[in-house]
Amino acid sequence: MWPTSGTRSAHTQPSSVQYQVSLTSLMTGTVSSFREKQKYLVIVVVVVVVVVVVVVVVVVVVVVVVVVGTAAAKVVILQSTKTVRCDWMPKTSGFMCLDALTRVYAFSRPLDDQVDFQNSPLHSKDVTPDCERMFETPEPSGKSGGGPAEVKLWSRQDTERAFLNWGRVTKDLFFFGQYSEITMSKALYDPRVSKWSLDFRLRHGFLGACSITNVCEFYAHGSDGSKTLLWTNKYQVVSVDKKTRQPARLPAWFKEKYQGKGFLTSAMVLRPFKRPGHTYCHPILVQHSDIDEFGHANWSNYVRWSIDALHAALLPDKQDNNVAKNANSGGSSSSTNLGAQTKGGRALRGITMATVKRGLAKFQASYFRECLEGEQVEVHVWQDGAPLEVCCGLVKAGEDICQVKLFYFPDEDEGECL
Repeated sequence: MWPTSGTRSAHTQPSSVQYQVSLTSLMTGTVSSFREKQKYLVIVVVVVVVVVVVVVVVVVVVVVVVVVGTAAAKVVILQSTKTVRCDWMPKTSGFMCLDALTRVYAFSRPLDDQVDFQNSPLHSKDVTPDCERMFETPEPSGKSGGGPAEVKLWSRQDTERAFLNWGRVTKDLFFFGQYSEITMSKALYDPRVSKWSLDFRLRHGFLGACSITNVCEFYAHGSDGSKTLLWTNKYQVVSVDKKTRQPARLPAWFKEKYQGKGFLTSAMVLRPFKRPGHTYCHPILVQHSDIDEFGHANWSNYVRWSIDALHAALLPDKQDNNVAKNANSGGSSSSTNLGAQTKGGRALRGITMATVKRGLAKFQASYFRECLEGEQVEVHVWQDGAPLEVCCGLVKAGEDICQVKLFYFPDEDEGECL
């Protein structure tokens, strides 16, 4: 029996061992499967965290780039705006010609085609109706295919309809510029102020024996109906005989009709200034393009020549051979200004290119003689002591033909010359 029993035990023992082994294997497999799942779960979590971190980093980088780029763009725009704002734009010759053409247009439109200036905010209460003209930009009609309104002009036979009877008084007389004082506002330099469309007001100021003083103003016409003053031109013309080209008295009928109707109490007094012994001289040859319909150099060219001479004087004197002329010697001799940093040398005391870039605030021009195509003109520039003022004397054959004084914006406006 023992063998049988032993045999049976032998058969029973392996069964129990196999059970234990199977249970152990099951438990081991379960633990291994859990660990693998846990490992996969950790990997998934790590991947998700990495992805989130990468996304966050990318978003942060994009935000930083956008912020920095926007800031840099703003700096560039501000610097560019400052440059455009501080440089003289538009050029004086450009807006002076616009000024003159607009005045011609004003004198050419009939009186019954003017705006209702009595209700206009630009109307001056101290000017009679026939001595003030205003031209406002018309509002768009909104009709498709519609062109500009027909411009009404007076004819020489219909002289009574013209402003100041201009057609009649100019039959026998020329009117040459004698004096002009143009004052620019800071809005003219501000790129945020639209320079189109423009409103224009012309007022008669004073009537002399052979001179007429008027004042014209140009306004920026805002889309909201606002008007911003850009520049004012106070100018005086003298009547000239067409044959002799010499000053001539205004006709009696003209004086009778317009004497005392202007808003000024006196004519513009011209006080020539003395040219010193030491100046910077800039030579000019009058070109064909400088000549206007009267056969002489246009009034705007004298100012342009003066500004060109000033800029030439402020150029670096690399060879130290600036043309500094002695007025007492007739402008024929030159002297070398040793140690000068600019070509203007000691003729310019205080003004710099940085001052010029702040913008021209005002200029005054007095016209004494005319100059013709092919003639040589010398432009002398100097300063009398005021750091923001430059005197310019234009000389032809030893005789002063024009004097110009330039005024620039003060130093406190350097950061914001609007």
